[in-house]
Amino acid sequence: GTFRLKVRGWRTIYHATGSQKKAGVAILISDKLDFKLKAVTRDEEGHYMIIAGSIHQEELTIINVYAMNMGVPKYIKQSQT
Repeated sequence: GTFRLKVRGWRTIYHATGSQKKAGVAILISDKLDFKLKAVTRDEEGHYMIIAGSIHQEELTIINVYAMNMGVPKYIKQSQT
């Protein structure tokens, strides 16, 4: 089934989870922000998610990375190859 995360005060929630339930990331956007989503990119294994959008016409990109125990710098370098 589909899991829907709900947290009071955080109406907009983007998440990516892997099929093995070993990893997962989430980005929560506060109800108090006028966030306008433009694009979402998710890793099928739940290791990262990138959302692009704007708040009050200011463009922004938010990235959330799940790094395994080997550490973030090594994981990111490995992901870029």
